Amino acid sequence: VHKLRLENKLGHSIHKIISNIL
Repeated sequence: VHKLRLENKLGHSIHKIISNIL
């Protein structure tokens, strides 16, 4: 559960960065 939460947070950050680049 903790691992999934951390992965979700990382995914959100990565998505935000990608949106910023695009």
